Amino acid sequence: MQPDAKASRLILALSLTAVALYACVLPLWEGWDEAFHYGRLASMSARHDLGTLGKSRLPGEVADSLMLAPVSHLLAPLVPGSRSFTQWHQLPLPQRVNLHDQLLGLSPARRQDTSSMLNYETQQAPLAYVVTAPLDWMLGHVQLVPRVLILRWVLGLGSMALTYLLMRRLARIFQIESPFREALLLCSLSVQMLWASIAHIGNDAFAIPLTVWFVVLLLEDASVVALAFVLGAGLLTKAYFLSFVPVFAAFVVARVRAGHASWRRACLALLIPVAIGGPWYARNLLLYGSFSGTQETVAGVTFSSAIRAIPHIHWAASAMKLWRDSLWTGNQTFTTFDRATLQIVQALMLVGLGLSLAAYRKMPKSEIWLWVAALTFLAGLFYQTCVTWTASNGLSVSPEPWYGQGVLLCMWALVFRGYQAFPKLGRIASLLLCLVSLWIGALTFVAKVLPDYGRGVERSTLRVLIAWWRAHPTQDLALIMPAPVYLIYALLALYLGLSLATLFFIARPAVQRVMQ
Repeated sequence: MQPDAKASRLILALSLTAVALYACVLPLWEGWDEAFHYGRLASMSARHDLGTLGKSRLPGEVADSLMLAPVSHLLAPLVPGSRSFTQWHQLPLPQRVNLHDQLLGLSPARRQDTSSMLNYETQQAPLAYVVTAPLDWMLGHVQLVPRVLILRWVLGLGSMALTYLLMRRLARIFQIESPFREALLLCSLSVQMLWASIAHIGNDAFAIPLTVWFVVLLLEDASVVALAFVLGAGLLTKAYFLSFVPVFAAFVVARVRAGHASWRRACLALLIPVAIGGPWYARNLLLYGSFSGTQETVAGVTFSSAIRAIPHIHWAASAMKLWRDSLWTGNQTFTTFDRATLQIVQALMLVGLGLSLAAYRKMPKSEIWLWVAALTFLAGLFYQTCVTWTASNGLSVSPEPWYGQGVLLCMWALVFRGYQAFPKLGRIASLLLCLVSLWIGALTFVAKVLPDYGRGVERSTLRVLIAWWRAHPTQDLALIMPAPVYLIYALLALYLGLSLATLFFIARPAVQRVMQ
């Protein structure tokens, strides 16, 4: 087996291990709105309820668990009777043990009951929940915590495996060769926000690979019918796929004008997304008076009120915050990572994008579609920023950082295409980016997620972290994490070992060139 093939397999193993581990260390319902996403799924699988915003309620099992498990300090005020992680750690140990035992002892039969708590995620497009519902139904007899963990593994590992294959296709399209190809796979799949987005129950595990797939088909100049089905699936998964509708229409017209598709086939392709997603968006209009059906628009944020927010937003700061948060954001608690380290990643990415633009003469003609898709998506994020700012009365200055993960993956391909076009500078920048990515990945588990949740405190000093690990925090973690602690330790050791092995295979060619 060639060294580059070994490195690619190591990166796949590393990425899958990272997602499996992240699903284990993410406390119950600490994924973004996970309790409400799962409530939607459970209502669909147990009671065949498609859900109506303002009417559908959480299953009794999920509502009970919110009273027993610690939750984000942002969610706790919205759920009377719940406890934040800080409040949880202030409880006496026997009381925490008792609450944890009650959580593990919740009867699965309670999933058939409804609570008094409204579910604010029932407006979400249904495809991800429809596809996942049969598995949840088969796991209906399993206790809640292991059931959630199994669903996280299935969603996260399946999404990561598909994303890995799609990123390899992107590398082939841009003719990115070894060692830049392996560096692309490592850096793009080692983003903490990618792990956090796909390793919890929700629709992002479907939406992110669907976004990359849509772009791949654009770049491959694929059949308009195939592209139509992917867009239709996206529209039934996440409302932000509406931003790709103009790109799809322009692509179909371009294919017809180039003689690669007939008008009859083009009309068929244009009708497919309408047939797949149209009934759902018509339902949104009928029920809520909102085409997209997002929470903000249903709550009354209109197009005119969103546009009026434009002069009030500091756009440069908003864009930088969104980019930084898209690289690392700590789950529902919204903890942060060292800003200087993330700025190194941003600077190295900017270098790659600049080099890619400098090599525009070598661009494949189809690359224009990636830029068109990225720009239309950015336009959608621009509008969503205005909506978020309006809905929060100016408190939120950027949209949710998990929205752009699919497009960000595609931009990574441009970064490394730029590195390859200028190999002398590109090899140095590529190696640095790999080192920083692996460093962030290791610290994400060792210095951030495990200590933050195990202690209930963010921003620990190095001395405090070492003291916490030396104190053998098994009991602290056992009462917080949804997986057995021995499994977490085993996956952590495997992840760190694979990281070192991957670093060896990626750094070896650069070291050999220096030694020659």
